[in-house]
Amino acid sequence: MPSVQLFAFNNSIAKELKERITPALFTGPMGKTVDGAFVPFVPSAYQQRYFDWLQTGKGSALVKAVAGSGKTTTIVNGLRYTGAASHEVNASTFHSAGLYPLSKHLGVKSRDLVIDGSKVRKLAREALGDVERETYADFAVRLVALAKGQGIGPLTPDVPEAWYGLIRHHDLYLEEEGATEERAIEIARDLLARSNEAAKRKFIDFDDMLYLPRLWRLRLWQNDWVFIDEAQDTNPVRRALAKLALKPGGRLVAVGDPKQAIYGFTGASHDAMDLIAREFNCVELPLTVSYRCPKVIAERVRRIVPYFEVPETAREGEVLELPVADAVSRLDA
Repeated sequence: MPSVQLFAFNNSIAKELKERITPALFTGPMGKTVDGAFVPFVPSAYQQRYFDWLQTGKGSALVKAVAGSGKTTTIVNGLRYTGAASHEVNASTFHSAGLYPLSKHLGVKSRDLVIDGSKVRKLAREALGDVERETYADFAVRLVALAKGQGIGPLTPDVPEAWYGLIRHHDLYLEEEGATEERAIEIARDLLARSNEAAKRKFIDFDDMLYLPRLWRLRLWQNDWVFIDEAQDTNPVRRALAKLALKPGGRLVAVGDPKQAIYGFTGASHDAMDLIAREFNCVELPLTVSYRCPKVIAERVRRIVPYFEVPETAREGEVLELPVADAVSRLDA
């Protein structure tokens, strides 16, 4: 029976997905109970096309889903067309998926690892003198986090050009007069090496959960299907973990909205969905009907997102143009 890994963006979404993935999802009619009455789920034309692709198509897919298009419902209801049963579906974050092989490699239970989000800052405090700590610590700690997300070492060669690229891309700058990027990179590379050594002593941070499985070439449980929710906010190491979780010849489904890519400041790739499409040779499937807004709003949205749609049954709505102060007063009322 096929196995399925569903990557959620955070723990709360993973929990919601787990609650919705029940045996009834795979055997009973699609729908939900509202006020004691069962309301059947009637898929849109785009949703049905997606379900048909899951059942009879081949390869991998990129599902471009606009805001309010029923993305989560579509993902969950589509699971019945993978051929899997509920007990073969695992919903988790990328961090959780990376933590298990990491703890196994270190020979301990995950609860016995020391997980500290300030790990690299503490290493910087130990490694740097007072002057350099004041000048470089914040910059270097930030740079190390970005380097882990970029996969410098396992995915990208650890050369100065890669570090300078991160500095330019994320508009990092040194505030102290006389500070140089060259020295900052030297410190960051040293801190990354110290961080990797500290991990061998079971001292890790959250970035390590994604980075170290690739650095140490660890094996993830491989699946027939891998689904990525909020694919537009993935970074290189997340996408690398998704690939590790997929069996050779397996099928990947990446669902997201490139217009909602808002986590670039954390290291997510602004063109993540394009990169996934190329990496996995994806067909593109639309999920572009929004059930969240009226027609008049959709007209405004289409100035930015030309493919944004609403159903014929959407209400007309109204747009009011007000001075900012008046708009705030209305919101506060």
